[in-house]
Parts: sequence; structure tokens; C-alpha cells
Amino acid sequence: MTLDIIKSADIIEAMENFLERKRPPEDIRDKVDIGYRIENQSIFIFEILPQWNNPEKKIESLFAKATYL
Repeated sequence: MTLDIIKSADIIEAMENFLERKRPPEDIRDKVDIGYRIENQSIFIFEILPQWNNPEKKIESLFAKATYL
């Protein structure tokens, strides 16, 4: 079961507020950043970094997951 529209809107608002407080300064976001995505009933929070041997390629490293039951 996926989240309904109202719950999704609440989650997006909460996540945008979280990112506003926790993201690194703009001048270093090309080196490290954080993001999130919603899949079905889960929210994934991840770190965005350049790949060590190919800095043009960005990789996502998951560090938190929450699931709405």
C-alpha cells in the first residue's frame, strides 16, 4: 500500500524542513550533500558524494530508512 496524497504532502514538507536545517553549506554541496526519496511507504535518506575514482559520477549512500505502517 502506498501513502495517500495528504500523508505524502506532510512527509515532503517535513523532509524539506529537515534538509533545510541539515544540508551542508552551498559551497561544498558538490563534495557532500544529503537527499531523500519516497518509495511506496518508505522514506530513504542518503548522502550524495562524488565517486572516488570518477568525481563526475555521483553516488548515493543510504544512511536512514523509515517505513510508515
